[in-house]
Amino acid sequence: MRGTRFAVAEWPVPLRPLIREFVAVEVKAPRIEEENTAAALMLAQEDRAVPMPRLDRAAVARARGGVRYPKEELREAVIRRGTPYL
Repeated sequence: MRGTRFAVAEWPVPLRPLIREFVAVEVKAPRIEEENTAAALMLAQEDRAVPMPRLDRAAVARARGGVRYPKEELREAVIRRGTPYL
């Protein structure tokens, strides 16, 4: 499926918000990597420990079954972001 293009209209309506979130993450990923690299260089120059990059932390969390949030915290995050699903 990687590299295959789909129009939003081809996805079932309930999945469209989720797909939009995936696309948003993909769009942000290069900027996140640049920010991580800049921060890592600064920390290394100061002889400080360099933490695991955010995208790597997300991959580890996904491999472990995802990030779990208390129901109330998740509800508040959804309300704050205005996400129309969950």
